Amino acid sequence: MSRLVVSIGNGLRKKPAIVLIVFLVWCALFLVALRLSWEDYLTSTRGYLLINTNKTSMDVAWFVGALPQLLQVAFGFVALEKRSQGALAISLIAFLFDVVTDVVYKTAGLPTYSIPIATIESVVLFTLGSEFLLIASFQNIVEYAGDASRAALLLGRSILGSILGNSHDDFPQ
Repeated sequence: MSRLVVSIGNGLRKKPAIVLIVFLVWCALFLVALRLSWEDYLTSTRGYLLINTNKTSMDVAWFVGALPQLLQVAFGFVALEKRSQGALAISLIAFLFDVVTDVVYKTAGLPTYSIPIATIESVVLFTLGSEFLLIASFQNIVEYAGDASRAALLLGRSILGSILGNSHDDFPQ
């Protein structure tokens, strides 16, 4: 899949405070993406339940609700890696199903003018904010975990050295 990693130049990598801040921001974005993914999953599940069709069991909705997100990520990956139009079509159909079930749930009992607002909310916040951001933030966390660990050690040594009145040279490497 196309890498969604933001490069930190060598100059910035030598500034541990900046590395840690950037890493913590990616961690925070990952947590936000997890929460938005959960919301997207719930709206898909509840929207599916509101679609007026007979279902053999209501618990199937909990599985159907997971399909749009999973299919978008899995087949989006295949579409990007293999340049597969079939995989792209599956991903787009899953995206449309995701948006439709979200909008059905979010606008149930509301005036029809709420449909475009709910559609924009679903696409912008919950597709970009969950599936895309989950992948991008996780890739960056994995990419910079080593840099962040080294930065935390350097900052810890520096702070400890300042407290104890020692210079960095007094610490073993």
